[in-house]
Amino acid sequence: MSCPSIDTFKEFEKHVLHFKSNKLVVVEFIDCACNDSVVLAPWFFELPGKYPTVNFYEVDIEDNPEVKNWEKIKKTPTVKLYKAVVSTQSTGKNKITAAIAKYNGTGL
Repeated sequence: MSCPSIDTFKEFEKHVLHFKSNKLVVVEFIDCACNDSVVLAPWFFELPGKYPTVNFYEVDIEDNPEVKNWEKIKKTPTVKLYKAVVSTQSTGKNKITAAIAKYNGTGL
């Protein structure tokens, strides 16, 4: 399984910034040339199956410098979670899983 890719800033606005729902949105910011991004990808792509009520997306920051600058992404992979006006950022698998559970209302 994989996650939909956000290819433009306009798509990022639509699916993340202006998404009008109480659903949790999780975005992985990657750089395909970054080994850590490549290593995290298979695990991240499994998450939609574990959390079907969450919207997952991937953004390649090399192809989307406007999104990279807007979100102030300094390193990859970076995973950000959005829900209404709540935003959190993490890079560790356990921290990402705990944050998804917390903001998705499923507990641990």
